Amino acid sequence: MKLQVSEKVAGSFGKRPKIKKGYYPGKLMQVKPRQDKDGNWVESKFGRQIILLFQVLDQNMKPIKNPENQEEDLVLGQVLNSEYRQEDGTYRTAVTANSRITKVFEAIGWKFSTDGVDTDSLIGSVVELNIDDYEVTDNDGTKYKASSIKDINKWEGETPTQSQPELKKESVKEEKVENPKVQQLRKLHADGMLSEEGLKKALEQLENE
Repeated sequence: MKLQVSEKVAGSFGKRPKIKKGYYPGKLMQVKPRQDKDGNWVESKFGRQIILLFQVLDQNMKPIKNPENQEEDLVLGQVLNSEYRQEDGTYRTAVTANSRITKVFEAIGWKFSTDGVDTDSLIGSVVELNIDDYEVTDNDGTKYKASSIKDINKWEGETPTQSQPELKKESVKEEKVENPKVQQLRKLHADGMLSEEGLKKALEQLENE
């Protein structure tokens, strides 16, 4: 079984952001291996991991800004075990029928297959993010609360690609621009300078021109 991941690097440094706890729509932006600056795998106790990066959206499917940097959209990561290290030093995939990583990929839209996971095909998918707080200890020992993804669930609502075209159709109305001559005649009638009968005849004449 194969697990394809993107080699693109993303992420930000500095104080970690915090938003209100709760459920938010999230769009998968990137999947990358958990590696150090030299490109070597950073292994956990059990083996290799990958990072899923999600853009956090509001209930109108608009990106939420990072409270620590309003020029950036808020992106949160979820670390998952992707390969388990065995006693002989080799690795076996963590993507099995009932594993956590499989349940996450299925929530994103993947259908279980022994052909492997092509994560590029999942980019842009919308999920429901359960966002909670956790305690962070800064380099100077300062502790503060930040946001993290507690759980990833299948998105049950409309996705941006489904809802936006419909909203656009409903919001765009055809506006009829009235002839300036008609506007002038109606003004004369409103000012009492043209009778009802005179307005009617003048409008009929304009229609026949």
